[in-house]
Amino acid sequence: MRPDNTNNTGFDAQAQIAVYRANGNFVESAFVDFTQEITVPVVLNDPCLSAPPTVCVRTAVYVHVFNLPPMAGGYTIAYQRCCRTPAMVNLAGQQGLTCAVTIPGPPNAVNSSVQFSDLPAIALCLNQDMVFDQSGTDPDGDVLVYSICAPFQGADAFDPAPMASPPPYLPVNYANGYSGTNPIDSSPPIAIDPVTGLLTVHPTLLGTFTVGICVEEYRNGVLLNTARRDFMFRVVLCDANVQAAIAVQTPTQACAGLTQVFSNQSVGAQSWSWDFGDPNTTADVSTAFSPTYTYPAPGTYSVTLIANPGAPCADTTIANYLVAPPVQPTFLPALACGPSVITLEATGQFDPSAVISWDLGAGATPAVFTGNPVTAQFNPIGAQPVTVTATAFGCSASFTTNVQVYPQPQAAFAEQIEFCESLTHMFQNQSMDATAYAWDFDDPGNGADQSAVADPSWTYSAPGFHTVMLIARNGPVCADTPSESSMCMFRLMPSSIGLRSAVRGKPHY
Repeated sequence: MRPDNTNNTGFDAQAQIAVYRANGNFVESAFVDFTQEITVPVVLNDPCLSAPPTVCVRTAVYVHVFNLPPMAGGYTIAYQRCCRTPAMVNLAGQQGLTCAVTIPGPPNAVNSSVQFSDLPAIALCLNQDMVFDQSGTDPDGDVLVYSICAPFQGADAFDPAPMASPPPYLPVNYANGYSGTNPIDSSPPIAIDPVTGLLTVHPTLLGTFTVGICVEEYRNGVLLNTARRDFMFRVVLCDANVQAAIAVQTPTQACAGLTQVFSNQSVGAQSWSWDFGDPNTTADVSTAFSPTYTYPAPGTYSVTLIANPGAPCADTTIANYLVAPPVQPTFLPALACGPSVITLEATGQFDPSAVISWDLGAGATPAVFTGNPVTAQFNPIGAQPVTVTATAFGCSASFTTNVQVYPQPQAAFAEQIEFCESLTHMFQNQSMDATAYAWDFDDPGNGADQSAVADPSWTYSAPGFHTVMLIARNGPVCADTPSESSMCMFRLMPSSIGLRSAVRGKPHY
């Protein structure tokens, strides 16, 4: 629960609560299940002070309903546990605690206990005037009287979670110099207003202290019940240095869009006042610790943060925030065949006013260019990296991909020199700068007279003249079909029949 919780104790899975008559006779008991624990906020009465982060206390509530008939003298309901932290300064040795409440008997059996609106003071600041409201309300309208008193002892380490013993209960044993009415080092001494319940203390010694506050409940001058609050006060060194600070805006944050998240790095403050510097509205304010605001347009805005506004220790800081739409340019990669003039256009996410600049590479003319689109001559064969950069409102981003220039292939194959050997012919590919081939052997009797082999062979179904076509490719955009100087009309005959030479003519594509 706390750094000084050397007992390493947490809340019990069950709390045993016992009921006794006024004469101490046992009535009944119940094991009440644990539900959840809640961290108690550290609230100081001075906005210029803040407790160190090591102060941590948690609370839990165990709830059970007892059905008890009215009885003379009433009842006492009690819970006992061991042990208080050994870091307690004002106690003589380690001691347990008893939590008890009295239900009065007739004629005041119909009665409600005092109800407290504020949690106990968790941390007290050394050498600081502290004021805490410890008042309560009574649903029955009974008169409440407040005083500083000694809490009760409880269980010990031999039986740390017993069924509570019957009343009466003994007060804790204080160390020398301390008592139930003087439980803490304070100048002036700790005090509570008996009517208002306002607790005042000026701690003068660091440490952990057990402090009790009693609230007596009177009806028509008759004491019905005494609620005894058992507190642990930690006196710590508090930070009185308040500094307002806004986290420095990163380039990524500036270029993330119109909605900005502001990170508060203030020190020692308990409240905040933001002004986001939007000249178009007076609603650009917030009291959140780290707020979010959406601006109406790109630009640079002056953001103001006041830590502890209105307090004597208030501090103010101002930071300029750039607000810009995201920048993310791109362009489609280009494919070309041989030295080519290529036009590239930047697209993607950027403001229309953005400046578009190109780095086209040393093999392009021009090598650099500003504007959109760009037209350039790409001469080298191969992959040429090209980078486009978009800049707007101080935000910049780039995109790089390749412009691929493939060699222009030249398709060619050897002329026929054997005419009367057979109907099978071996084709000799003489193409240059090609990586793929498509042959058409012009065999009317066979619909599958095609091949992708570099040097194929084909057996014709009948003698005759055949115009053979070759397409040579390099990459997805470069192709060449032989001209008549390399495209032949073949005549295939059995070996007993002659074949005339190839026929040449105009280019064919």
